[in-house]
Amino acid sequence: MAICKNGQAPVTQEEIAQMTLKHLQEFRSEFRDFKTDTAEDMKDIKFRLRKIEETLTHHTTQFDRVQERLLRIEHRLDLVDA
Repeated sequence: MAICKNGQAPVTQEEIAQMTLKHLQEFRSEFRDFKTDTAEDMKDIKFRLRKIEETLTHHTTQFDRVQERLLRIEHRLDLVDA
């Protein structure tokens, strides 16, 4: 086997193909892990958003009830222009 200028043996086409394949497999594995992590994060975000929406709906309902009660009190006390 011949020696290159840098003192190392030249790399064959087969070695290049094997290194390329190895790197692609590692990239695919890392991408799969990233995709799994992202999917789990999205599930968590959707769950938290749903809880926020439920809480907002509950608070809106409570606010509407308080507003109705306040209007009735104002009417009873004649504090509102009818």
